[in-house]
Amino acid sequence: MLIRTGVCLLVLAMLAGCSTASKKIAATYTSPQQYQSYDCAQLAQESHRILVRVKQLGVQLDQAAANDQAIGVVGAVLFWPALLALGGTKQQEAEYARLKGEYEAAEQAAITKKCASVVAAPMAKISPNKPQVDLDKDFAKVSDVQAVPFLNDRGREGYRHWLNQKPPKAFVLAPNGTWNATWGLTTGSGDESPDPLPRAMARCEKRAQGCKAYAVDERVVWVP
Repeated sequence: MLIRTGVCLLVLAMLAGCSTASKKIAATYTSPQQYQSYDCAQLAQESHRILVRVKQLGVQLDQAAANDQAIGVVGAVLFWPALLALGGTKQQEAEYARLKGEYEAAEQAAITKKCASVVAAPMAKISPNKPQVDLDKDFAKVSDVQAVPFLNDRGREGYRHWLNQKPPKAFVLAPNGTWNATWGLTTGSGDESPDPLPRAMARCEKRAQGCKAYAVDERVVWVP
């Protein structure tokens, strides 16, 4: 009886340390004053940088939370030492909360500066206390080829091919239909980044203006 009670208490303690799904992580407050010196172009660039990282972390956190839940059930029923494999993403959760706060602060700064290029909704419809982008919602499912903007038929074929590649990977596009798809850590030349996202951005920017990340790994990071 004592052994069973001890195991139950251990299970509860370990489950309390499980990873948290991204939608359950609240933003850490960041003052918009942090972006007081930014102009609209800089705010747009910073907002996009934060958003891409938030989406990347969100995928990792949600996967970790799903894995922890599965391991927790199996471990509790079959083999309780498996519970020792739970968690391990608290640093990522803290970063996610911080970035959400920074994103909200950047949007508030953009609203104050009336930056139409940063704030997608018409100014008259903007709530001064509510960010215009829901960080927990994606523009579309990453598998939805028809949802990708700007692409012609050849571009959509390229996107389908990119979907079949393994992470790390990134898909970048521009308003004129230019796109670039990268995956893996192997570069085409010595001056390229091994990270697929900056590599794709650099290649896209050689041929077009306004390049933005559409999808990174298994998540859409695009904001219209």
